[in-house]
Amino acid sequence: MDSPPRSKKDGRVFPRSNSSQSVIDCLENITRKKHIEIRKENPVSRFARNESSKQWDLELENGNLLNADCIFIESGSIKSSRLVDSIKKLGHRVNLLIPSLFAFDTPCHTLSELSGASIHKAEIEIMGSRFKHQAQFF
Repeated sequence: MDSPPRSKKDGRVFPRSNSSQSVIDCLENITRKKHIEIRKENPVSRFARNESSKQWDLELENGNLLNADCIFIESGSIKSSRLVDSIKKLGHRVNLLIPSLFAFDTPCHTLSELSGASIHKAEIEIMGSRFKHQAQFF
C-alpha cells in the first residue's frame, strides 16, 4: 500500500484509504512483481511438505496435483475447510475465527454511519419475538 495502514484499538488493520480495493491492488501488484501465479476456483483438498524436493505437494479437489515453492493459506472460511488436518499435521494449532466484519444489505441508509465501528459488548433483539442474545468480544 502507498501509505502505512491504520490500526484500531481491537487490533484490526485498515488501509488509510479505508477501501478494500487498496488491499486488493497491493496484493495484485506484489504478485505481478514477484511472478506469482494465482489460481482461482481451484480448491486445495490436501497439502504436505515434500522434504526431498523442498516444495509443497498440493492435491486439488478436482484430483490434479501441483507443486509449489511457497503456499499462502487464506483462512477466512477455515472452519468448513478440509485443510485443517493438513495444517495440524504441520504442528500448527488452528483457532477458529469469530467473524468481526459483517455486510448488511439493507435499504436502511442510517446504518452507513456505523461503517468501520467496532463493538466490544453487544445485544441483539428481534422485535415481535422472544429472541434476545448478548455477546462480548475481545
